[in-house]
Parts: sequence; C-alpha cells; structure tokens
Amino acid sequence: MKGGPVLPVLLGVAKKPRKTAWEANMLRTKGFDRSALIIAIISATTPFLLPYPGAAVQHASQAAIHHATHSVSYPRRRIIPNNVVQRLQKEGNFRIFLQALRDAGMANALETGRGPYTIFAPTDRAFASLTKDTYTHLFQDKMRLRNVLKYHIVPRKMTSENLKFDSLRTISGEFLMTNVSSNKTVSVSGAVVVKQDMECRNGVIHSIDTVLFPLTGMETLAMNEGKVDKQ
Repeated sequence: MKGGPVLPVLLGVAKKPRKTAWEANMLRTKGFDRSALIIAIISATTPFLLPYPGAAVQHASQAAIHHATHSVSYPRRRIIPNNVVQRLQKEGNFRIFLQALRDAGMANALETGRGPYTIFAPTDRAFASLTKDTYTHLFQDKMRLRNVLKYHIVPRKMTSENLKFDSLRTISGEFLMTNVSSNKTVSVSGAVVVKQDMECRNGVIHSIDTVLFPLTGMETLAMNEGKVDKQ
C-alpha cells in the first residue's frame, strides 16, 4: 500500500509530526483553545474521523466566539443622584432599615432604578419595638426579609396629597391600606406616618412608626409571637 497516512494513524504507529512555527506560536498565544488546534490537525490528516467536513473549523470558530463573549465586562448601572437610599442615609434614623435593604440585596436597585418609588420606611425606633424573636427571625432568613421590605415599597410616587383612604399595591404583590383621620393623621396598614414627603430624584419617602408585615406565612407567625410576648 502506498504511503498514505491513514493506516499508520489507525494502527497507532505513526510518528508524531513536528510542530510548525505557526503551530508553536499559536500554542503560546494567551487564551487560545488548544483543543481546537488539535482537532484541526487531526481533521487535516484523517477527515473521516469527524462527523462532517469542516467540523474542526466550526469548533474553532465557536470556541473563539465563546471566549470573546465571556470576556466582555458589562458596566455597572449609574447611581442616581439624590436617590431614595441616599435620602434615608441623610435622615439618620433609618440605619436598621438601610442595613436590611443591603442584607436583602435591594439597596443597589433603589440607588440605580429610575422608579419612581414610594417607600414607607420604619424608623430605628420601630425596629427596636419588635420582640427579640421577631427581630431575629426576620434577619435570619433573607427571603423572608426581602418579602417584608418589598411590602414597604410602592412602585409609583405617592405624596401626602395623594394619600387617602385607599389600597396600594406594593412590589411584593400585597396591598397596603392607607387612611387619613379627621385630624389629618395619615396611617398605612395601622402604622402612623410620622414624617411625610421626603422627596428624592427617584421617589418619595414617608417615615412610619411600625414595621409592616404582610399577613402571610411566617410573617403572621412573627406577629403572633410579638402579641403573646406583650401580654
């Protein structure tokens, strides 16, 4: 049989070909897919080992595209000046609420989101009034904490002029009930609004004296625990 390379390759006795200068340079190139080069060399000598002609070229192209697309770094969203998080920090009595937003992974969205948002923000004193068990259970479970925090945020701007006897859908999907008494006191689901209309670029904040819990699942249990401890 005249010297074709197929039979020696199949029998495993073919001599290992020396690398050309081009191959050596490509192997030293940072980020080059060596497996693509190996397949390309085999394809050139034994094309019937691949499923179809040009498979090695396609594999090399796919590897290059994968490397390029996975090397792209996407810019972070810009923080909006005078956003709701910055205003909460400026007020100084929402430290626990801010920490809860960070723990739940929600602070960045409120810093960069255009909104507008209406936030009913419990003061530090409101968190301090929770029982020890309720406070601990709230901060131990990030999913529960996130659901409670979402219950304090309405995805539209509601100033004090807009607050009346109404129901407001929060970003958690639950509803808050707002009311205005005869002496103009605004309340939201039983919590009293102690400071109104802290306006920001992407929303407005109303300070409340109580932490609000959606009446579902473990939040209901947490509220019941608090009531038992107060009795």
